[in-house]
Amino acid sequence: AFCPIPPSLPNPSSAMPDFAEWLLLEGSESLAEVPRTCCCLGLRSAWMCSLVFAWLPWIFFQGADNVLDTCERPEMAAWLEVFSLVAILAPAVALTLLALVSKVGVRFTKGTPVGAGHLTALHFFALVAIAAYGWYLYVGSTAERCDGAGPLKPHTLLLATLVAVSVPAVIVLCVGTYMHFNSENIQDDYKPPPWGGYI
Repeated sequence: AFCPIPPSLPNPSSAMPDFAEWLLLEGSESLAEVPRTCCCLGLRSAWMCSLVFAWLPWIFFQGADNVLDTCERPEMAAWLEVFSLVAILAPAVALTLLALVSKVGVRFTKGTPVGAGHLTALHFFALVAIAAYGWYLYVGSTAERCDGAGPLKPHTLLLATLVAVSVPAVIVLCVGTYMHFNSENIQDDYKPPPWGGYI
């Protein structure tokens, strides 16, 4: 039976690069422009999110001020401050810099080196890398010698932050590993549309 071709799709007799080009044109973000989103947030929403959660860095800074001089890892105070700023401000700052680059008129003729997904992954991996060093600080320190008399205990705050970052990181690692080693089986089960090609 003859299967009609939808008018919005390319002719199946054309070469596959044409179909890929059509998919590219249907994309929501042009590769010739700088990324406009990070962590599913645009520029304005990223700054709004930073303002809404401005109390979070305040908590970390208060905990950093409560680190005793007798702490085995005095850099714990700097870790708490840096992590809070990177977690809250990094997406907004990155999108602001990219917006300024776009306003200047910089364009990538062969495609933007990074996209919105790359920025999100970079932010996530930056938090994971900081958390990895945080585990080093936590294992090499004790609450008795690091926690001051204030209400926010830095050693406990450090542990809570590390767990909050490490659990999603392990889940992402497991899912990514599963998708990587089972991608061929998933592709084999896929049936192309009547007009041919893979999407």
